[in-house]
Amino acid sequence: MSFVKVRKPSEDIAELPTTQAEIVEAINESEVKRDIEVELSLEKNIEGFPSSGPIPAKVRFVHPEAFLIVIPPVGATSQAVAENALTSASAKIKSQDGSVPESSNSLVSKSFFEGDLGHVLQVENDGVGIRSRKFMRINHEVIAKTIIPNERPGREPTEVTFRTVDIGGNGALLSCKKGSGLDVGSFFELHISDRKFPGYGIDYTTVEKQPHNNNAAIFEGQIVRSFPHQEKPDNDCFGFEFGFNDPFVEMQMNDQISKYCMEIKLKENQLNAEREKNARLGGKFKKKVNRFK
Repeated sequence: MSFVKVRKPSEDIAELPTTQAEIVEAINESEVKRDIEVELSLEKNIEGFPSSGPIPAKVRFVHPEAFLIVIPPVGATSQAVAENALTSASAKIKSQDGSVPESSNSLVSKSFFEGDLGHVLQVENDGVGIRSRKFMRINHEVIAKTIIPNERPGREPTEVTFRTVDIGGNGALLSCKKGSGLDVGSFFELHISDRKFPGYGIDYTTVEKQPHNNNAAIFEGQIVRSFPHQEKPDNDCFGFEFGFNDPFVEMQMNDQISKYCMEIKLKENQLNAEREKNARLGGKFKKKVNRFK
């Protein structure tokens, strides 16, 4: 169990949008479906905008040069302000779950108000340092398990069952009932039971076991962040990073898991396109049968 790498949170990788239309499109198409909750404090007084206290907001898109923050149009932030009114303001950003590194003040380089989204701010990433991700990541649920040894002599180990919230080439966001005893830094084996998942039936850990579990893909890794589940108050969420001692195996599995995610995304896109044609053309549209296998 020599894997101890610590990973910074990372999300999208794409061209940095420049126009308002590109920014809105980037937010809507972003892989950051699980938005990063933050508190934003601006050191600039703007008419029609709150001047005191941190404001709840969400990181919706990440790029190495800048990231996009959305302030929902509710309460004190429901009124529009002039385009770029918040530009050049110094922003202090604090994440509620620790997923964004503690930072010094960052500069707002662009701002505007967009209907249902609310206030959209483009903030320079230099002082915050959220890294862009190299691997495909999707919202996808599979069942996974781990066995937590009991520290008390003679007590049975505890089996923890997870559901993935999202999954990608270098890790997964796991959800489980509160009280698991897991926290940031916890190192354990993750058994993923999806037969189509890359590495199914293979043990990638450094400890040989008898008998071998052929009904799962088994990975070592550690929790790199922890926070409450936004939609299920009785659940916790854990950011779990896969760990490999062999760089070649790591590269190979990163690519295979990213490909697995891409295939699921392609199937979803095809099904959505078929539904749209069915809704638009009714019985005149005949579904193609040569879907992705």
